[in-house]
Parts: sequence; C-alpha cells; structure tokens
Amino acid sequence: MLGAGGNHHPGHPAGYRHVVSRRQLLALVLLALTARVLYNVIVLADYTPASDAHHYHDIARNLADGHGFASTFPFSDAEPQATAFRPPLFPAVLGAFYAIFGVHVGVAQALNVTLGIGVVVLASLVTCRMAGVGAALAVGAVVAIYPPLLANDGPPLAEPLSLCLLLLGVLLLLQDRPFAAGAVTGLQVLTKPSAQGLVLVLAAWVVWHWGWRRALTFLAPAVIVIVPWVVRNELVMGSPVLVTSNGFNLAALYSPQSKEAGAWLDPVNDSRFEEVRRDATAAEDEVALDETLRGIALDELRAHPFDLIERSARNAVRSLDLFPGENDGAERLDGRSVPFRYATLWLTWMVFGAGVAGLVLARRAPATRLLVLCTMYFTVISIPFSPMAPRLRAPLDLVCCVGAGVVLHRLTSRSVEEEQGDAEIIDLTDAAMARATDQLPQHAAAR
Repeated sequence: MLGAGGNHHPGHPAGYRHVVSRRQLLALVLLALTARVLYNVIVLADYTPASDAHHYHDIARNLADGHGFASTFPFSDAEPQATAFRPPLFPAVLGAFYAIFGVHVGVAQALNVTLGIGVVVLASLVTCRMAGVGAALAVGAVVAIYPPLLANDGPPLAEPLSLCLLLLGVLLLLQDRPFAAGAVTGLQVLTKPSAQGLVLVLAAWVVWHWGWRRALTFLAPAVIVIVPWVVRNELVMGSPVLVTSNGFNLAALYSPQSKEAGAWLDPVNDSRFEEVRRDATAAEDEVALDETLRGIALDELRAHPFDLIERSARNAVRSLDLFPGENDGAERLDGRSVPFRYATLWLTWMVFGAGVAGLVLARRAPATRLLVLCTMYFTVISIPFSPMAPRLRAPLDLVCCVGAGVVLHRLTSRSVEEEQGDAEIIDLTDAAMARATDQLPQHAAAR
C-alpha cells in the first residue's frame, strides 16, 4: 500500500530531489506563455469559433447574459433553450470570464492559454514525483512547446481544463489526499462527457492501494460535486442525466445513415436524420432526441456487433495520424491549423515513440502507473464511441510528452556525466604528466 515503509513516500523514486523551485517554475511559465501567445497571434490570427467551440462559446455567452445554461443548439431556435448537451464546468468558467471581461473570442483564448500554462506546471510537478527535478523540467519544456497541445490552447474547447483536472487529480492522489482528489474527479466529470466512468476507475485504484474506507472518502466528494448538476437536469430537462450528447455521438458513428454513408454524420443537421429527429425536434425535447439517436445506434450495433470493432480500429488509426488527410476536416472544425499540423507532424510521431520508451523506463513509479491508467481510460472510452479527432487525443499527447521528457532528461544527463567523466580523466592525466615532469630533474641530478 502507498505510504508504507519508512520515511520514503512511494510517489518519490529514491535518489531524486523532489522540489521544483519557484524560479524553475517561472521559467517554464514564461516558455509556455510565449509559445501560446505566438501560436494564437500568428497561427490563429483570424480565428472564428465553429462546431463544438461555437457551442461552448454560445452557452458561455448566454450564461454571461443571464440566460443560464442555454443554447439555440440542437434545435436552432431564435431564442436559447435550456440545454444539457455539454457538461457545465467549462462553459461556466468561460461564462464568468465573459461576464467580467466581455464576450470576445480573445477572452476565451486568454482563458485557455492560462489553463495550458497550468497543464505545463502540473505536468512538471507530477513528473517530479516520477523521476526527479531534472526530468520535471524536461517534461515541462516539452509540454510547453508540443504542437498538438499548443493547438488545444486557442479555441474555446474543454481540453485544457480537462488536462489540468486530470493532472491535479493524479497529484492529489500521490499526495495521499483522496478527498480533494475525489472532488477534482467530480469536476472532471462535469468537464468531459467521456469522464463519466473515471470516478469508478480511480475509486478502484484507491481500494487497491488504501482499502474501502479511503475509497468512500474519495467517492463522497465526487458525488457531492456531480449531484447538483443531475438535480438541475431532472428539474429543468425532465431527466436526471449528466449530458444529452451520448446519443448524438453514437448515432454519428453507428446509425444506419452513417454506415450507409461510410462516414461520421451530424445527426442534428444532416438531412438523412430528418425523419428520426422529427418528433423530438417538434417538441424541442433534448432528452427525447438523445434517447432516439441512442436507440437507433444501439439497435444497429446489436444487429451488427462487429461494426464496433471495425469503427474502433479506424478511429485508433486516425488517432495516431497514420493517415493525416482523414483528420483535415475535424481539424478545421476544431479551429486547428492544418498547415501547422502537417509542418509539425514529424514531431508528433517522434514524441509518441520517445514517450512510450520513457514511460517504460519510469514504469516502477506510482506516478507513472496512475497517469497511464487515467490516459488508458480516456483512450479506451474515446476510440469506440467518439469521432476520434486529434484534439480528443489530448490525454495521450500529454502522457507521451511526459515519457519523452523522461527520455530527454536521461539522454542529456548521461551526456553531462560522460563529459564530466572525460574531464576527470583529462585532469588525472594532466596531474600524472605534471608529476612525471617534476621528477625528471631529480633523475638527471642523480645520474
């Protein structure tokens, strides 16, 4: 169990220094800030939110204007309607910023730049418990400039907030603080639809390491954080749901319409779904639309269960950018620069390979295992049930950056050690030659 055995915390590998100084963190913050500001100013100079980003922006704007969690999507009414299509936390945070600073895309970009910097700092702190300060600084530098993570920190999307919460939850568990970690995991559920099962995964981890009592200490705050949103949806939407987008995602991938088209389809706007959504649209019932779309997708999967395997394999290939052209449309909708992506794609593949190697090297550290567990959860749950756009690969990108930073630190520290060793050999050789030179006159006098 964690915490057993002497004064050595199991989250700390032996032989490492475990405190990143404020000056070092400040250097990482400045690097991350510079990279993100340059990306937003140069690459996203004329950015306008579309698709998911526009929906988050719309909900946040309605919150700032006093209309509550409301949007014209998915029914395209003139007046915003109450919605539970998106989890509430990111729109709530963005809406608060809009209320204070005004409803501008630049405000959303500034928020996500700030969250992206938080990801850099938290990744360094987690890595410090995994492999020491040197590796933490290397990881911070990699995360600060890694192109796929940079691309997340511009459009008003929830990925930067989700990554911050993921890393903070891991850090709190490593610090033996399950109550706070449970609250943070509850916030994660209110940030990403795919996080709905993460509470149970981490509760099982706590049971394995600390037992049932500590697991209840973890679960209680998570439930307390989540329940108010469920109650709101029961009162306002007519059903105790977390989100009403699960049916949308399933139908986009597994409906007969999507299968016939051989592509991901938008069930809300595509004319091929008009008959399916007619009754729910007429009643403006978001929950009914979710149930209808989910029903046709699950019926199709029951009839053709191997479609799940086929789609999962295709999404896995897409997630690794092995055929980059297949992701161009999703990248444009997510506000990510396609030319920038192609120019830096080699770095994505290199970091992925180095990241796997680094995680293997640091596999014994509890921090590594916990971080990989969270990443595996998000990857496994996203590949079969989400259109695997590159931005949804964010947890995998992050953990690969951690592994790549560990490898970078190992390589650079070994080079330094070799240089120091060479210098010591040279010093010893020079000293020996000096002693020999000093002894020459003495031998000559003796003759």
